[in-house]
Amino acid sequence: MRPRLLFASQTLPFPPDSGVKTRAYHTLRILSSAFDVTALCFYRRRQTGGAAGVRAAVEGLQDYAGVTAFPIPQEWSRLRGARDHLASLLRRKPYTDFVFEHRGFGATFSRHIERGRYSIVHLESQALGRYTDGGIGVRSVCVHHNVESELLRRRAAVLRNPVASAYLRSQAGLLRSAESTRSPAFDLNIAVSDEDAAEFSSIAPTARFVTVPNGVDTDHFRPADTPTDGIALLGGTDWFPNLDGLQHFVDEILPLVRSRLPNVRVVSVGRARDSEIQRFRKQHDVALTGYVHDIRPWIQGSRCVVVPLRAGGGSRLKILDAWAMGKPVVTTSIGCEGLPAVDGDNALVCDDPTAFADAVVRVLNDAQLERRLSRAARAVAVRSYSWDAIGERMLSVYRGLLESS
Repeated sequence: MRPRLLFASQTLPFPPDSGVKTRAYHTLRILSSAFDVTALCFYRRRQTGGAAGVRAAVEGLQDYAGVTAFPIPQEWSRLRGARDHLASLLRRKPYTDFVFEHRGFGATFSRHIERGRYSIVHLESQALGRYTDGGIGVRSVCVHHNVESELLRRRAAVLRNPVASAYLRSQAGLLRSAESTRSPAFDLNIAVSDEDAAEFSSIAPTARFVTVPNGVDTDHFRPADTPTDGIALLGGTDWFPNLDGLQHFVDEILPLVRSRLPNVRVVSVGRARDSEIQRFRKQHDVALTGYVHDIRPWIQGSRCVVVPLRAGGGSRLKILDAWAMGKPVVTTSIGCEGLPAVDGDNALVCDDPTAFADAVVRVLNDAQLERRLSRAARAVAVRSYSWDAIGERMLSVYRGLLESS
């Protein structure tokens, strides 16, 4: 009989159409090859398309796990959202603790722990740590997609609103405290980059951390011989670092590019509000696609993928997707954090807006540079980041945890 694993996730990871969902989807798929998996997943209202979308997502995962889905309560009530912020301030606990407070989820989770005979409980986020606080008597693993406290600190640093910035700095402190106290309580913590693991070692020195990096499906994302033109950005504006990076790009970098290449086409691929789509088209002549089911045609149709992030954490699946498709990438040092980006080899790395614009123009004007970056990008994706290779590493970590018990 195969060992049983309880998979608790802050997202319903189907379809795998964002960074967090992609990581969670492949983790669930890989773990199902060695465990009988039961999954309890929260879902976001905007990402599922109603009850039919939730059913389709659950059905899309049925080959890997028995899945039960739960709504995030505050997305259905503005009053609940305000209550969560107030509770965080008054009780001095991270806001996310209250976002994922759900009586039905908690009861179901407890019932599975009591009756399920699970060998391992897997949390896809520390934000669900409230359900394991105090101990559960089962080996536990927690995945950290980012150093969330550092991500919030960086976000606060680029906000212009002093009140919002102060609130985020406060939340960063609360998250750092939760990371320092909860991480040692898990039998194993997984970081997605060595840089994140090193940061966590300073936050929670007694916690056990290993690195299992993000990956990319190198068969699904592969180069294609089709016409290319212009610049692409990847990632929905519903994640603040993406929106901030896009705004930074159109304000500080794109005017410098267009002073030399006035007709360059720019498209940003991912979820966006109608108001954002209209604003960026009118003010900057930049096309925002909104949600698309398949990002590959947009990546392949571009000459260059830019990742102008000023905030964020973990490692960027958008770069892995672009690399796997053999696309030249121009990025900031934060944008490629956690990845083996080598300036001038498999990417161009620039933090200054003028240098960033120069790098974009070089790629668009220099076919030899474009080909060289393309070959190196595809090579590193295949060599180090295919999900098959990462899956072996992941399963060895979980088998080691079973053996240690």
